[in-house]
Parts: sequence; C-alpha cells; structure tokens
Amino acid sequence: GDEKKKQTFYAIHPHGAFCIGWSILFVSPEMSHVRFCFSPILFQSPFFRLFSRCAGNPGSAAKPDMIKYMKNGEDLALPPGGFEEATLTSPSVDRVYIKKRAGFIKLCLKYGIAVRPTYA
Repeated sequence: GDEKKKQTFYAIHPHGAFCIGWSILFVSPEMSHVRFCFSPILFQSPFFRLFSRCAGNPGSAAKPDMIKYMKNGEDLALPPGGFEEATLTSPSVDRVYIKKRAGFIKLCLKYGIAVRPTYA
C-alpha cells in the first residue's frame, strides 16, 4: 500500500568518549536517510563539517536546527546524553545521562515523531 513510514528519532546510547557505535551507524548505508545531529560546537568547525559531510548526513543538534529537520520530515539520530554521558564512560557499567536532557522528547511529542532507543 501507500502507507507512509513514520518519522523516527534514534536516541543512540552509549555516547562514550569515542562514540564507536554512533560512528558505525553514521557511515552505514542502511542509515543514509537519517540526519545525524552533532553538538553545535563540533558542527561549527569547517574541518568537522567537511569530513562528516563526506561520510554521512550530518546536522547540528541546536534546537532551531532540530525543529527545522523535524518540520522537514527527516529521520534524526542523536546521542542525547551529550558531554555529560561521555564522561560517565565505564568499561564495566553502562550509564545514561538523561535527567536534564528531555528537550528532544518534548520536540518528538510536539511533532509526532517516534522515539527509538538504540544501543550501538
């Protein structure tokens, strides 16, 4: 049928210091339709932007940019724990820093986007 695929937000965990799972997903052909949102500070770097555009479909995680992507109907990916979660890295325990990171959930609810927790 003509069923429209539901817009999806991939909440990627763990963030980690090197984001290896995130990196593998970013260059994966199966995820080429997904806009991977990076810290606005990283995304301001011309070198980072150029490199990431060569490898995948990057975007800024700044709130106005996220809203624009959502309104455009794009699927998105983000490690929502950010820097704080990256610094909680432990080889023996997985930890999520989400307590003060609910903005993406509010936006997904507002725009009717499915949230898919993803362990990578």
